[in-house]
Amino acid sequence: MFNSQFSQLEQSIQRLVQDNQQLQQALLQKEAELQTQRDELELLQLGMMESEEQAQKAASRLDALLALFPQVSIPVAQTSAQA
Repeated sequence: MFNSQFSQLEQSIQRLVQDNQQLQQALLQKEAELQTQRDELELLQLGMMESEEQAQKAASRLDALLALFPQVSIPVAQTSAQA
């Protein structure tokens, strides 16, 4: 009887050790995936910041170009009378 219980205990311990190893491997895989996702997020954030900077530069250049043209104000009464 003692041998039977001891054998069952050994089997249970072996299963626990195997389960633990599988869980550790799964954890390592998930940590690697998480790091990959973090790296991708960082690259996307950097890309977004660069795009925003380029958009601001383009807007500034456009504003500078538009400033070269004289301001023309057309009275509202003239535009409706001509239409």
